[in-house]
Amino acid sequence: MCRSCSISLAKTTHGATPGGKASPEYNTWVHMIQRCHNPKNKDYKNYGGRGIEVCELWRDSFEAFLLMVGKRPTAQHTIERIDTNKGYEPGNVKWATRFEQNQNTRSNVLLTIHGETKTVSEWSRHPDCTVTMFTIYKRLDRNWDAEEAVFAPSGFKKGQYGKKR
Repeated sequence: MCRSCSISLAKTTHGATPGGKASPEYNTWVHMIQRCHNPKNKDYKNYGGRGIEVCELWRDSFEAFLLMVGKRPTAQHTIERIDTNKGYEPGNVKWATRFEQNQNTRSNVLLTIHGETKTVSEWSRHPDCTVTMFTIYKRLDRNWDAEEAVFAPSGFKKGQYGKKR
């Protein structure tokens, strides 16, 4: 692969372009490299611009990337970094659905209640939660305790939840 990241899909010869059309895995590989290593890419600021890189082995070889990551399970899966602060490297990527990826973003608020850590979105779907995700965020903005913010029913005031149980 060219170090300047000017990858041309038309010149590929690795077998991932059946009928001249690039495979989804190949397109993923190209876009992954572009957003991490091409300052002209529109997404560079969120990837390469903050130090996220594609490991050298994968940058140099689509075949190595495909061998280690495998084919995507469905058309709804895209590549995800497990630790959003690390790069695209063996052990830190997986195929994930949009829903799974939305649970793994830097903007998520994580709450730990009784030793269990989940996003606000996940806690809002807990069977004992009777308020909306929006209400949980509002309560957290008002410095509510995490457990109260998630489990206190509507109408409760800060500090009442533990007293009325």
